[in-house]
Amino acid sequence: MATEQAAVHWARARAPSRRKWGVILFCCLALAPVLALFAYIRLVPIAWSVILSLYSWDLISLHKPFVGLGNYVRLMADENFIQALKNTTVYSAATVIVSTLVALPLAVFLAGKTRLAGLYQTIYFLPVITPMVPMAIAWKWIYDYNYGILNSRCGRSSS
Repeated sequence: MATEQAAVHWARARAPSRRKWGVILFCCLALAPVLALFAYIRLVPIAWSVILSLYSWDLISLHKPFVGLGNYVRLMADENFIQALKNTTVYSAATVIVSTLVALPLAVFLAGKTRLAGLYQTIYFLPVITPMVPMAIAWKWIYDYNYGILNSRCGRSSS
């Protein structure tokens, strides 16, 4: 008996109210144009590429005969394509594995509470911070009141 009451109470508590359905409907309607545009931008080029791949078209002549899957059959028979596909697969797999093996310990060191965490964070963020210093100095020289190139080009505004 107690389990039935708990189940009924849980079901009532989880059922969305009319107001919540209104919010959900509003969110869906607000997102619909953006999602439609995104789908259009993503799906139309893909569909057009698939359609064009079914024709033999050299982009110069207006004549483009329909060859169906002939382009794909010819592609699968090409040894260079098969080798390129193997190379791409090996390179992609190796990149994912190596980047994961490097990134995971780096993330553990950066987020860790070890004595060297501050040093790791400094070394990690140094390439981000370092270019900002010469850039700030360069802009300081450009905006310098007496010798800045901007003031020499625009003329000083004071007497």
